Amino acid sequence: QKTGGTGIKGSITLNIPETLTRPDGSTFVTTQVRRFDRPAMVPVYVRVTATRKDPLVPIDQALIKQKIAAYKFYIGTPLDASALYCPAYTAGDDFALTLMRISTNNATFIDGSLTPVPGSKFEISTANITITEVV
Repeated sequence: QKTGGTGIKGSITLNIPETLTRPDGSTFVTTQVRRFDRPAMVPVYVRVTATRKDPLVPIDQALIKQKIAAYKFYIGTPLDASALYCPAYTAGDDFALTLMRISTNNATFIDGSLTPVPGSKFEISTANITITEVV
């Protein structure tokens, strides 16, 4: 979203060929140099308690983890722990979730909000999600 004449910075350089058409219909290729940065990925660890509504019906923990891990992040976007309840409940309605906690160091978990440092982006892996099932 920069205008012409504005410098573009970044540690990664990419040459992008562009085919232009002259008024007589002939074409020629010019190359534009683009510079950009990739975000630093920050893993998020999740802990949540899932209580069965029917003690005889086990909870599909793998599906809940998939739904939470599919949560979409953008560069610099903060994460509220409560935002993860919605995708988790798309895995079904035979459980009740409580105590959703998040962490970036897998040691200190909070039920509040995490904000990534500038230039970074959160990501959640199913391996980083722990579900405590209560019967």
